[in-house]
Amino acid sequence: MPRLHIHQRLNRHPKHRWSMLRNMTASLFMQERITTTDAKARALVGVVGRMFARAVKDTKWSQNKVTGLIRVKEANFKLYSDLVKRFRLNGGNICRLIHLHERRKGDAANMVMVELLKK
Repeated sequence: MPRLHIHQRLNRHPKHRWSMLRNMTASLFMQERITTTDAKARALVGVVGRMFARAVKDTKWSQNKVTGLIRVKEANFKLYSDLVKRFRLNGGNICRLIHLHERRKGDAANMVMVELLKK
């Protein structure tokens, strides 16, 4: 019987996939714009939304969860000091995908720019 896939596998083992998504999330929070492939960007949007929804709750439990998932101190500081105040009313929808018309040289993968909304 076919099963529903809740997340994209991205041809990686689960530990590698989660570490990659955690690093991309930290980079997105610090730089507010990153360029990546289409598949990674679609997986990243869900992770960023869940992280931000937890950060907005602002309880000790949610802070511990977010700190455990995003291990870069500068990204955590920026998330709680700037981004939560800026995007509190968006309800987790804080980033958008901009499809670029160029492809990656090595394997011709579709490239996407992921950026945080301007508010």
